[in-house]
Amino acid sequence: VVVKSEGCSIVATSNGFALGNLANKSWAEYSVKVVQAGKYSYELNASSDVTGTKLNMYLVDANGTEQSLGMVKVPNTGTKDTYQAKTGNVKESLNEGLYTLRIVGGGGNCNIHNIKFTCTEPVSGISDVLVDDAADAPAYNLMGGNV
Repeated sequence: VVVKSEGCSIVATSNGFALGNLANKSWAEYSVKVVQAGKYSYELNASSDVTGTKLNMYLVDANGTEQSLGMVKVPNTGTKDTYQAKTGNVKESLNEGLYTLRIVGGGGNCNIHNIKFTCTEPVSGISDVLVDDAADAPAYNLMGGNV
């Protein structure tokens, strides 16, 4: 659900609805939740009837700090009703939390049918260390080797 937008609209497609008419400096914002910290990839379906279209994606936290997710070049698909999948990797790792996803148009006019983010490298690590008084128990390093 679009929270706020300027210079773009929701348009009907054969598969439902899309963010439409995203032109230079127009934008839309969505509320999103990152449920797992880590590195992410994205896949979006976009269309454009002109050459030179691009869009930028950002995450904005509760303090207004903006993190760039990357720039996507949208190809000329011939019509705004013909969508093409674009994939890529988010520049930096994302932290868990509630954010605003901001999409900003650049260049020509395009439509975005959907965007999917997938965690490709979850952040993991040691969360707790327990001390055991069993001095005679075997000890192992992080590689599994006996020490």
